[in-house]
Amino acid sequence: MSTIPGKPKPLFLPPAGVRLKDATVNIADVDLALQAFLTVAGLVHLHLFDEMLTVTSGRDGAHSPGSKHAAGCAVDLRMSDVSLADQPVFILCLRVLCARFKLALFDESNVPGAGHVHVEVAG
Repeated sequence: MSTIPGKPKPLFLPPAGVRLKDATVNIADVDLALQAFLTVAGLVHLHLFDEMLTVTSGRDGAHSPGSKHAAGCAVDLRMSDVSLADQPVFILCLRVLCARFKLALFDESNVPGAGHVHVEVAG
């Protein structure tokens, strides 16, 4: 996204059905495949669970060395917004969408302190 020098950067709004955990989360500069994925995943999440999909991290925050977050090639999605009974349904939906958008999915929902799934550009 290019801007004119001296002109403020345009306001970025997340796709319908998607909310950011807080103002520190940056998905404005993530890969276009991830942006398209979030557009669909947000609507699926909203319709299935009557809740917006929460992105907990994009191109922001501290991540492990070699993480694709810094390059804008990964996002983390909160799992705790979905009941334990519905989480397998959500994971299945994400797997289908990740295949469609050529993304990789890592379920980190059981990692202490994580509680999310990690989605990144495959390869």
